[in-house]
Amino acid sequence: MPIGNPENDAPESYRKAMLRIGGANPHGKPKWRVVLAQNCTRKSSGVLHHLPTGEISVFDTDGRGRIHERRSIGDRVESGTFELPRYPVDGWIVERWFPPETWGTPETWAAQRSADGGRILASEFPSQGDYFMTCGPFDELPELGALENAIQMWEHSYRNRPTNTLQVYKDLLDKEEQVREARRLKLENDLNYMRKNELVPVLKSGSLEAQRVRDDLQRMIGDPSHLGAVLNP
Repeated sequence: MPIGNPENDAPESYRKAMLRIGGANPHGKPKWRVVLAQNCTRKSSGVLHHLPTGEISVFDTDGRGRIHERRSIGDRVESGTFELPRYPVDGWIVERWFPPETWGTPETWAAQRSADGGRILASEFPSQGDYFMTCGPFDELPELGALENAIQMWEHSYRNRPTNTLQVYKDLLDKEEQVREARRLKLENDLNYMRKNELVPVLKSGSLEAQRVRDDLQRMIGDPSHLGAVLNP
């Protein structure tokens, strides 16, 4: 089955709507588009393994008709440059245009090599940017209203994404330290409250129960002296 042109997959009404919803990229094309995933390809170099189908069609010697045979067909290995599917899915997907720097530099692009030493990415560096899938696949063409809401949400999230990962990491560490300090202060305040409102009154009491508590504390701290019946404040 021949590969179609993704730019023409969606109806014209959708293409115009996507341009209205998402705007145009610096090259005048829609920033967002709805396409069929199976029509999105990329040139790649390397070794391609053709898996066996187990079924072939042949004609008899008299040409009287086609005969279907099932026989074992070995794998076929081919090396070269191929137009391969870009996504491992079929169906309608939503793509967004990203600027060239998203894909690195021309040098890093060309430096990617396959096992046989050939270039993995045989296509030219996307100097005008390129599209990439953001959501999907869908069995049916999504409604324009749903697409518009999804695009607005995605763009909002993208605009507010972290741009300095080191600063984000530092902020996370600072926040964790603030949480730890808050917990330490709370524990310290709780202990002070217990000491003033619960422990000290017991230690100052002359009751037998208070004396038992003081004796227990004495044994716990290993102090050979006697706390006495009443502590001075």
